[in-house]
Amino acid sequence: MNVSEVMVQYLTARGHRREAAQSDATGGVLHRRRGLAMVQGELRLAASLGLDLLVVVFCDGSLNRIEIKQANRNYPSWGTLIEPTDLARLAPAMGCEGVMVDSSAALGRLLAGERPKDRPLVVGARIDPSQYTAQF
Repeated sequence: MNVSEVMVQYLTARGHRREAAQSDATGGVLHRRRGLAMVQGELRLAASLGLDLLVVVFCDGSLNRIEIKQANRNYPSWGTLIEPTDLARLAPAMGCEGVMVDSSAALGRLLAGERPKDRPLVVGARIDPSQYTAQF
C-alpha cells in the first residue's frame, strides 16, 4: 500500500466517502513539498487558532513530473532535484507539530495514534519518485 492509499483508508475510516477521500487526498490534505511552501502562512495561522489539522507532505526529493517531461523530450534532467528538508524541525517554526515517516506502514501507525488537539500536525512522508513514471 502506498502513502496515498493509506491516506484514503484513513479518511474513509473517519466517515469520508471513498470518492471524497480520494479527492481530499489529492487536493487539500496532501501536498508535495513545493506545495507546502505556498501554505506556510496558512499553517502558522491555523496553529495560532489552535486548529488540529492534519497535513501530509510528499517528500520525493524531486520535481519529478518536470523531470519526466524532460525525459520524454530527450532533454537532460536539469534543475529538478530538491535537497531534503527536515519537516519535523520546520513545523515547530510555524507553531505546528512535525514528524517524518519513511513508509506507508509508519504513516499508518502514526495515523492510528494520538495527534495534537491544539495545533496542526505536519507529516513529512518520504516517498520514491519513481512511482510517478507509471502515472504519467
